[in-house]
Amino acid sequence: MTKKAKNPMKDGSPMFVFGHDETGKPRGARFTDTLDSTATVCFNMGLKVVVSIPTEMTELVGKLPLVSVVR
Repeated sequence: MTKKAKNPMKDGSPMFVFGHDETGKPRGARFTDTLDSTATVCFNMGLKVVVSIPTEMTELVGKLPLVSVVR
């Protein structure tokens, strides 16, 4: 029997969002934890949502503004 892949959206990991605003300027943010509803809103806005960040990107994403999600 194989192990079921862990859903990163359920483990409280930080979420990173990347995209462009209406003028084409690059934008990004990091969220304190993942919520399916937050991810859905970001997807609907045409943004890229990343939960698992490669080690090489750790320094870069640390510079993104931190957004706290209110439940």
